[in-house]
Amino acid sequence: MAYAKNEEGKVYNRFGMLNQKGGENRLNVAVTRAKEGIIVVSSIEPEELNVANTSQIGPKLLKAYLKYVRSVSNAQMDKINAVVQEINENVSTHIQDKDLHFDAPFESQVYRKLRNLGDEVTTQEGMSGYRIDMAIVHPIDSSRYILGIECDGAMYHISANAMERDVYRQRFLESRGWTIERIWSRNWWRNASAEIERIDQKVKELLKSDMVRENK
Repeated sequence: MAYAKNEEGKVYNRFGMLNQKGGENRLNVAVTRAKEGIIVVSSIEPEELNVANTSQIGPKLLKAYLKYVRSVSNAQMDKINAVVQEINENVSTHIQDKDLHFDAPFESQVYRKLRNLGDEVTTQEGMSGYRIDMAIVHPIDSSRYILGIECDGAMYHISANAMERDVYRQRFLESRGWTIERIWSRNWWRNASAEIERIDQKVKELLKSDMVRENK
């Protein structure tokens, strides 16, 4: 295992190709080609991998595999069966494509234009029951999101309750590490390209800030 803790004893979710779509295929090749046996040497335990919120299945399967080989090494049949069941559930969940959900008419256009830029975008993401319209997956660390996007249509301006609810939701998510940008429908219909450029520049700005912090 080339993944390990840093000087502070933390394991970052940086799994290279495993973090990319289809990366689980590389793990499959690595663990199924041995003709005699496999010896796994690792300085980290599977419980030290925090992969619950990763958007791709590769890191989850890596953690499950480490649990599996440890159970095999200790001849713990009950744990072996439990891990196999966990892997089957992960794969079954993964192959069921998440349905895209759009609340406002122009959201699908925003989604398509962001995808055209090469961004990986999901809808209705968030935490603790609070959901935002769209979230852009971090270009380097796909285990997290780099930017959340709210798309506000005309109804937002005539509903005081909607405004109050959205402000509270945004503050809650931002207090837990989310960065959120809003796209107003009136601005979108006026100049969609300018709005997409603004979002793209924000992503690049956040990515640059991340790299600066990591290099300190």
